[in-house]
Amino acid sequence: MSKRPASEYPALPSQLTRQSSSDSSEEEAAPESSVGQPWAKSTTLQPPAEKNDVPRRMDFQPPEPPPASPATFKTAKETLSACKQDQKKALMLCMCLGIMSEDGTRWLGDLTVEPYCKLSTSKLGKLSRTKPMMSAEVTRRAIERNVTKAFPRPKNWRNETLEKHLKVNPIVTQEDITFLRSQENALFHACENMIVESAQQEAAEAKQSAYRWNDSDPRPFYRMYLAAEDDQVKAAMVEDGKCLSKAKLDGRNSEDVPITFFAALTDKWNSDWVARTPVLPNLHGDFEEEIVIGPDDVKQAATTEYITKKWKNDKMLLARLVSRYEGSGHGFGMIDGRPVFGHMTEEALQADDRKDYLWEQFSEKPRHLLLWHLSDQFGILNHVITRMSQATSATGEDVATSTSKTKKQRTKQKQKQKKKAKRKKTSDESSSDSDQDAASKFRSSLAESQQEQAYQSAMENLQTATTRLTNDRLDLMRHKRHNPDDDESELLLAEQVRLQTDIVTRLHARVEALDKKKNKKSS
Repeated sequence: MSKRPASEYPALPSQLTRQSSSDSSEEEAAPESSVGQPWAKSTTLQPPAEKNDVPRRMDFQPPEPPPASPATFKTAKETLSACKQDQKKALMLCMCLGIMSEDGTRWLGDLTVEPYCKLSTSKLGKLSRTKPMMSAEVTRRAIERNVTKAFPRPKNWRNETLEKHLKVNPIVTQEDITFLRSQENALFHACENMIVESAQQEAAEAKQSAYRWNDSDPRPFYRMYLAAEDDQVKAAMVEDGKCLSKAKLDGRNSEDVPITFFAALTDKWNSDWVARTPVLPNLHGDFEEEIVIGPDDVKQAATTEYITKKWKNDKMLLARLVSRYEGSGHGFGMIDGRPVFGHMTEEALQADDRKDYLWEQFSEKPRHLLLWHLSDQFGILNHVITRMSQATSATGEDVATSTSKTKKQRTKQKQKQKKKAKRKKTSDESSSDSDQDAASKFRSSLAESQQEQAYQSAMENLQTATTRLTNDRLDLMRHKRHNPDDDESELLLAEQVRLQTDIVTRLHARVEALDKKKNKKSS
C-alpha cells in the first residue's frame, strides 16, 4: 500500500470545519511540512490494555480527507466562519480532550466539572460526546501523526477507552490549541451565565409563589376583605370612584396626589395588623368560629398589582352572585338597580340562605359571601359592586340631550315598545278566550260522559236486581209446594223477596230520573 503524505489529512474533524476548493488546491501544492509538520513524524500510538481492541492490520483504508485545520486559514474571520459551520459544540469539546486550560486549572471539555455538570439533562445532552465523534477523532489524529504501525481501529472500542486514548494523544499544533481554548472558554462562560440566569429566575419564581394565593387557603383573601373595611382604605375607595376634576386631572402625576385605593389596601394588608373574621354561622359553615389572620400567616408581602388582580376578580364573581340572588326573588332590591340592591335586612339575616346560590363549579367560593356581608355591613356595597343603569346612559330617559338623532332614536324606541306591548296584549286576550272556550267544552263533555256512565251503571244494577227478585219468588213457590209444613223457612224466603222488591223499586226510580235528565239536556 502506498503511503499518503501527511499534508492530505488536516488537524480537525470534518464535522467542525469545512474546506473550500481553493484551500484544497493550495494544500495539494504545499510542501509536506505545511500542515502536519508540528506533529511528530511516525509516532506510534500506545495501544489500550486489551489486545483485541487495537488490531494490527496494515491494510487500513482511511476515509475521504476531512476539511482543513484552523491553522491552515490565513485570517481569523475565515477560521471563525469555518468553525461555526453546523454549530456542533459537542464536536469542539471532543477535540478539546487532552488540552489543559491556559491558566492550568482544568482540562478542557470535562463535563464533570462546573458549570457543565449543573446544566439540565437536555442541555447537557447536546454537549455530550458520542462514540462516532470520538472514533472519528481517534482516526483523524492517527492520520495526522502518520501512524503506519498498529494503526488504531476504534470502531469497537468502549467510550472509556476512546476518551482515555484522546487524552493521552492530544492535539499539539499551537494554532489549533489557541483556537480551541478560545472557543471552549467562550462556551464555558456562556454556561456559567446560563446557570446564574436560571438561578435568578428560580429565585424570582419562588418569591412570586411565596404570595401566590389559592382556594385551599382562603386566609389571604379574608385578610384583604377585612383590610378594605379600614377607614382610610374606605375613604380611598370612595375617592377612586369619583370623577376627576380638571385640577386633579392636571396634577395626577404629581407627588402630592392622594393614595389610591389599591395602594392603601396593599399597605394595610402588608402591615403588622392582625385580622379577625366575624362569627357568622348562618352565613356559611366556614365562619362558625373566629379566624385570626396575622402577618405571619400569609407567608410574604404582596404587591399592589397582585392585590389589584385578586380584588377585581373577586368583585366580578360577587356581582354575579348578588345578581343571581336578587333575580331569584329572595332579595329586596330585585333587579331594578335601586340603591338597596344586595342589601340584607335584619329579618333576612335570621334565615340567611345566600349560601344556596353559590356556584362553586364556576369559581364562586364561600369567601365571596364574607365579602358580601362585610361590604353590606360597612356601607360600601355600592362601591364594591358596579352596576350599569340604562336610565343614565347616553340614550337613557334621565339624560337631557339636544341632539335630533338621539330624540328620533328615543321616539322610534318608544313606538316599538308600544307596538310590542299592544301585540302582546292582543295575543294574550285571544289566547285567554280560546282557553276559556276549550275549558267549557271540556267540562260539558266530561259532565255528559259522567251522566251516561251513571245511567248505564243504573240500568245494569236494575237488570241484576230484577233477575234476583224473579229467582227468589221461584224459590218461595217451590218451598210452599214441597214443604208446606216448614213455616220458618217460608218466612225467611218471603222476607228476602220483600227486600229485593224494595231494591228493584228504588233502582227503577233512579233510572227514570237519569233518563229524564238526559232527555232534558238533549232537547
